[in-house]
Amino acid sequence: MTTEKPKTKSSSVTFRLTEEEKQLAQAKVEEAGYESISAFVRDYLINAQPKEKVSISPEIFEIMSALTKLSSVVNKGTTRPEANDLISKISQIVMGKKL
Repeated sequence: MTTEKPKTKSSSVTFRLTEEEKQLAQAKVEEAGYESISAFVRDYLINAQPKEKVSISPEIFEIMSALTKLSSVVNKGTTRPEANDLISKISQIVMGKKL
């Protein structure tokens, strides 16, 4: 039976933590059964599936804001013209027209 030698790690990455963050990290390291923060972070970075970054375009954000406002005015019993104005604004945003 042959035992493979561990590879020498010759590159390093440095990041800074507050003392509180370091204590939280150390607690997680111990809870997960690792011997060091480095081993924990290395294992996570190499093996974990990253979460997809969510990006909201300004147009989508504007639509969300207008829908929220529309919901608010409908719930308070607003007039039909005010609601129609908001619906028109949302439609224009959706169609790509600048306001």
